[in-house]
Amino acid sequence: MAQERIRRENYKKAKESYDAIIIGAGLSGLGVGGLLAKAGKKVVILERSGETGGRARSIEQDGFIFDLGPHVVQEKGDEERLSELLGKGDEFKKKRTAMEERGIKLASYRDGNWVNMYDLIPTGPAAQKIQEAIDKVKPEDLPKYDAISVGDWIRGITKDEKMLYFTRLFSAVMCTHPEMDYMSAGTYLRLIKNPTYAPEEGGLLCYYPHRGLGSWMKMLREGAEEKGATIRTHSEVTKIIVEDNKVKGVLVEEGDRQKQIRFHGYGEIGNVKRINAPIVVTTFPIWELFKIIDKNLLPTWFVEWVEKAKDKTTAIIGFWVASKEPILKEKWFVLTVSPRTNLPFVILPLSNLAPETAPKGVHFLNQVSLCELDLKYDPEKVYDTIELLKEDMDEYYPGWRDKVIWVRPYFFDFEETTHAPAEFGVFRPGPKAPRIEGLYFTGDTVNTMKPTMEGTSESALICTKEILGKPPE
Repeated sequence: MAQERIRRENYKKAKESYDAIIIGAGLSGLGVGGLLAKAGKKVVILERSGETGGRARSIEQDGFIFDLGPHVVQEKGDEERLSELLGKGDEFKKKRTAMEERGIKLASYRDGNWVNMYDLIPTGPAAQKIQEAIDKVKPEDLPKYDAISVGDWIRGITKDEKMLYFTRLFSAVMCTHPEMDYMSAGTYLRLIKNPTYAPEEGGLLCYYPHRGLGSWMKMLREGAEEKGATIRTHSEVTKIIVEDNKVKGVLVEEGDRQKQIRFHGYGEIGNVKRINAPIVVTTFPIWELFKIIDKNLLPTWFVEWVEKAKDKTTAIIGFWVASKEPILKEKWFVLTVSPRTNLPFVILPLSNLAPETAPKGVHFLNQVSLCELDLKYDPEKVYDTIELLKEDMDEYYPGWRDKVIWVRPYFFDFEETTHAPAEFGVFRPGPKAPRIEGLYFTGDTVNTMKPTMEGTSESALICTKEILGKPPE
């Protein structure tokens, strides 16, 4: 009884107080936490796993560096802006390699050759009609396109097969879904109206960080800590404490899950403590919110949106390849269509861009295709799809199997929500929770008008601005 009383008193009475608690040390959590600390706030970032970086971290194994997905960074965007604000702008620019070869940034397969994807854009009346339609869209008009699919928008202007092919391919890789009818036209228009993406400027230029994407996350962690944020790993928030519709703090369970006695997610309980703060920022997928807060504290419309979003995620399938000789020698971003699955077909030539990602003398690439999430319910179809993608490799790179040391297939259920009509853009929740004072959201499932890590970075900037009442400096 005495021991139980001591345990209860330990976690019921807060020993620490902060101005803000950030739940999750991924890209957006490090961003918001670091920027708030830079603004003078006392901040703690709590990460339940043993590593920071979230889905953007890298895993090092047997001399290889694996990213959890087909991640690249862009120039002149919010990723770069966030790095600069945390004092890592110069390092971010120096420690990356441009994905470009012989003037080609995005390479597509056509008639037995790899060509510049932008050369596939048809000229003539169809292209002119599309450009005129894009030019007519003003910034204030973009929200209405959030309820229209890319497919409906483009087919309403032209039925030109080449234009449809290019639009589907480009929108798939940027909006993380294989089909145009499941992508918001608002998202697509925001992207292509950005000068960074303009074909006349050479098109989208991507970069790959040295030592994988995780090296960028390490930069951001260092930046956040240098600005004054405290970061704690193995610290899982189990409850957000709300009293009188105001955030008061969180309950945290501390302990390395890998070393605890657990089975199917349950088992040993770590050290429990309460940490007080008037501001709590969540970074995890929005549908996980109700695991740590009573949904009855929030309005019904918000609860319904969150619960509906849970089944709107994306997925990727593909394989990593280690080889004795380079399967492709270029540094460009391969983006084409799989002739056997009709899925977008992407290759990131990792060791061409960053030799540190593989042991010396070994070549390393990542083949990835965006696919429907439903694929996870049919393991046999997953296996069959991977074999078909390998057959595509036979066509694109004859003899590649003779060079292989190993092939490691994968399937990832992404946490990023799809950019579907009426699900994205203005239809997403803002950075501030309704009804509850002091509760904020950031990450790629909320308050961003952009996809991928650009959207996650933008979300961190939006959330910070909401809390501070001014843009971060």
